Amino acid sequence: MESARLSIVAFFLFYLIAKSHAADSTVEAYWKMKLGNTPMPKAIKASVEHGTKIVNGSTVLPEATTLNIYKCGKTEERFITDDTITSLYFSEKDLSVGQNMNLHFPKSLGESAFVPRHVVESMPFSSGKLDQILTLFGVNKESPAAGTIKETIERCQMNETMKNENYCATSLESMIDYVAANLGNKVTALSSVIPKDTSMQSYSVLEVKKLGDERSAISCHRSSYPYTVFICHKRPSTVPYMVSLVGKDGMKIEAATVCHEDTSEWSPEFVAFQVLKVGPGSPVCHFLYQYNVLWVRSN
Repeated sequence: MESARLSIVAFFLFYLIAKSHAADSTVEAYWKMKLGNTPMPKAIKASVEHGTKIVNGSTVLPEATTLNIYKCGKTEERFITDDTITSLYFSEKDLSVGQNMNLHFPKSLGESAFVPRHVVESMPFSSGKLDQILTLFGVNKESPAAGTIKETIERCQMNETMKNENYCATSLESMIDYVAANLGNKVTALSSVIPKDTSMQSYSVLEVKKLGDERSAISCHRSSYPYTVFICHKRPSTVPYMVSLVGKDGMKIEAATVCHEDTSEWSPEFVAFQVLKVGPGSPVCHFLYQYNVLWVRSN
């Protein structure tokens, strides 16, 4: 009974934190202090403005797709059959004006909130405390949401063998600090702009804008968790772009894009190699979802 009461209190406190976050200027103030007048992209602003959704005392987990970029080993079948993943990989030679591509950008991700760092640091976040985490957020151990939470935590704890620097940002403050430490304080934060949910269709490349050199970018991919969590990485030999596309239906998209020039240490079974029918060492490009963030050094 006591544990149930404490759980309800935890839900209530978390609900208040999440719902009041838009009114609390702490996070925005930290952004301005560290990054000056750098505009917030929609992918970040949405998590600052929105509260976490609570239904019947339980946290509603937003769905997330992550392009499988954190998997070093054998690619799971579910990734190969999901065209919102496979269609967004392409070869570097295709990054040219007039090129046509068949793409399926996924639906927008459900709302979740950034929680202030001092609150996040007081909550458990490790595989060893999974039961405690599920209880805290009212998630049934046998539910799909429990599996998603477990997967996000494991990805955050994963030690990859590829040449890259990974960081799990469980708060906006921690993501800002990671970016500033790696790129400096003069940065631009970008996310893809997709006006509405789409189905698979043909797109034509209208413009390709290179945003920096191969040492100037960090990608942060939002993962599914009761509050906003981003898995960020700064890979060597990664070139950032913004690509303008127009669909067959006339819809225009501004797509944050990266090309990984050095894939020599990636697993041969990585999903992109299977899609593009190439192997380790071949350049691989992909568009970023609208709820992910591309950080680049400002000129």
